[in-house]
Amino acid sequence: MNHLHVLPNEPGGVLVAFNLSEQPAERQLLIDPAELRLSAQQPLPAISNAQAQWHDGRLELRFPLPPRSPVVIEIGSTR
Repeated sequence: MNHLHVLPNEPGGVLVAFNLSEQPAERQLLIDPAELRLSAQQPLPAISNAQAQWHDGRLELRFPLPPRSPVVIEIGSTR
């Protein structure tokens, strides 16, 4: 389960991902940069707790999730 938070008129956001299983998980997500007020024509923003790259015009995030745990990923300036 994933939940994306964005701020009005600010680029970037915060993704909260949950692993509800008893096993570690590896997650890969593709996000439309417009949802984050970003552009694939620009360098990647600062991103915490995930590997990131532009892939076919979308932001690709890859990250591990421990069992029964959340992970918070900051994308760009989140203040």
